[in-house]
Amino acid sequence: DLIWVDVWECPEEAALIAFLGRCQERPWEVIEEAGLIRELHTHFDYSQREIARKVGRDASWVNRRLALINELPEDLLDGVRQGHISTWSATQILVPLSRGNTEHARTLLQHLKKEAISTRDLQSFFQHYKKSNKNTRERMIKAPGLFLKALHNQKEDLEVQTLREGPEGIWCKDLQIIGHIL
Repeated sequence: DLIWVDVWECPEEAALIAFLGRCQERPWEVIEEAGLIRELHTHFDYSQREIARKVGRDASWVNRRLALINELPEDLLDGVRQGHISTWSATQILVPLSRGNTEHARTLLQHLKKEAISTRDLQSFFQHYKKSNKNTRERMIKAPGLFLKALHNQKEDLEVQTLREGPEGIWCKDLQIIGHIL
C-alpha cells in the first residue's frame, strides 16, 4: 500500500485555513467543513468574519456551517451525514426548527427518512409551520406528506378556477379590491 502525504511547515491554524481553502481538489462534506470551522473558531479564537475572509467565503456561510454542527442534536446531525436531508434543508429548516422544538425536528427527519420531500416543498411546509398555531403544527408534523398533498390540491383548485374565469375574472377581482380600497 502507498499513501501520499503533504508535509506543511506551518502552525496548525494556518494549515487548517489552507486545508479548508483547498476545496477545489476534493469536494468537502458539509460536516467536515463545519468541523474545521468550529476548530478554528473555538480553539484558535478566530471570529466568524476572520474565518470567512481567510477561506474566501462570506460570514453567513461560516455562520450556517457553525449552526449546523453546534445547534443540531447529534441524531439530527446523523440524518444529514447519512444523506436523508440536504445541507440546505438542514441549515434552513432543521436548525431553526430544532431551536424552537427539537421533537418536531426529530419527527420531521423521521418522515424525511421514509418519504423524500423536495426542498421547495419543505420550504413551503416550514413557511406554513411558522405561521400556524400549536394544534395545527402538531397535525402538520404528524403527517407532512398529507399536508403538502392538501396544499397542492388547494393550489390546483385555484388554478382551475382561474382558468375557468379567464383574465376577465382576474380583472373583476382586481376591480373589487380597488373598489374596497377606495
